[in-house]
Amino acid sequence: MSMWFDRFAGVLLVAALSGGFAGAAEKDPARIVLEDPVQFEALLQKGEAALPELVAGLKGPRPDLAVQGMGRLKLPSAVPALLPLAADPDGELRAAVAWALGECRDPQSVAALIRLARDPYAPTRAAAMLALAELRRPEADTVLKAGCADPDGSVRLAAINAVRLAGRKDLAMCLTGLLAYEALPENAAKPAANDPLAAFSETVVWKEPNPQMRLAVVRAFAELKNPETVPTLILVLERETDFNRREVIRGLLGMGPSVAPVCLGRITTTPYEKDAFERYLPLLINNSTLAVIAGRLGDERCVPYLRETLKLPRQHLGADPVLTDLYIQTIDLLGRYRVERAAGPLVDLLKENSVKEVADAIEAALRQIGRRASQPLATRLDSYQLAPLFFRLLRDPELRSRAARDTIVKYLTEESDEVRLEATETLGLYLYEGLLDEYDMPLLEVMELDSNSGIGQSATQWRFKIGQKRGNSDGF
Repeated sequence: MSMWFDRFAGVLLVAALSGGFAGAAEKDPARIVLEDPVQFEALLQKGEAALPELVAGLKGPRPDLAVQGMGRLKLPSAVPALLPLAADPDGELRAAVAWALGECRDPQSVAALIRLARDPYAPTRAAAMLALAELRRPEADTVLKAGCADPDGSVRLAAINAVRLAGRKDLAMCLTGLLAYEALPENAAKPAANDPLAAFSETVVWKEPNPQMRLAVVRAFAELKNPETVPTLILVLERETDFNRREVIRGLLGMGPSVAPVCLGRITTTPYEKDAFERYLPLLINNSTLAVIAGRLGDERCVPYLRETLKLPRQHLGADPVLTDLYIQTIDLLGRYRVERAAGPLVDLLKENSVKEVADAIEAALRQIGRRASQPLATRLDSYQLAPLFFRLLRDPELRSRAARDTIVKYLTEESDEVRLEATETLGLYLYEGLLDEYDMPLLEVMELDSNSGIGQSATQWRFKIGQKRGNSDGF
């Protein structure tokens, strides 16, 4: 009795778990296969031979699993069986059908997908958008373009990603409207139409307010590389969030050298002066960014604009990431193009700057500019705090200059041991290389008597090297 009862209880448990006693006894074998992950994967391994079982599964209690299997097999021959389910009352199932139809890529599914793209259930519309992009039919493209203005954000995102994933360069321009904005001056309903440099306001009204959605458009443009999208990308540089702005720059750079002339042509001529800094700073930063993009793409016509960038307000360097990165990129390019007229401003910037990343960029740029930067570097040192850095630069083979003599002599008597040591090292090297003549040797001899033993030792070593170079057997 006990054994019989245990077996009956087990049957009751199975029936309860499977939705009823009678259902468990007569459970559809097709459902067992679809619901068992191992058997389901084995079924799909059969390829097209699995289609009859999947079609049968469409009429069972789990049609969603059968639809999933058909989509994974990507068989156009599955489309006739899928089409009736496009009108199913279950929105989730309609969404699954839209996805599967897209995977099968059969032109006969276009009409159904167009209807699904207008479905009241947003996930279904989103799935249909992704499917339509692959079919490349004019009527499908019309619906896809409309999806960019769908009231539901998930559908708009699906339309954007559909264009990107399908590589639809021809549809890129339908996304540009999502990057449109209006910048409203203070106390005005709309910008002044007669002033292209109308004062910038903090009020920016984006057509697409979600920055993540705009980022998706920017990334789509970057992948599609349609040159017609370049003006739109340039326009949004002025107003995008910091992260999106970096993505715009990356996208423009990825399009290649052909973008450089467009960027330079979009620079608005306006003076870099106090009034402009107060009224048009976003525009000036945009100008400088465009110059950097052109420079990184190899267009030397950017150089005059890069030099102007060094006039931008510096009080927020280090705190403002956009401005700081813009300065660093500009300095790097001025070095890369070996801009002689930038040497003086770079030296002045080095003197007043306290941001290490900017200082490192200036040092590298001065070394690249080379001999043409030696004169301002030799004559503009007026701070003992910067003397060690300046002297190290002045010892660089490309930055040595006779003009540094007075600066060296001046700092030989500085109170700081570090400064006197750097000045002594520079004096010794210059005497050894013949940049200074023998009449300055007494200066080195005096430094041998310095109260700091390290300085005295440095002077003695240099005097020994100079003596050997002149043929003195004992070095002195």
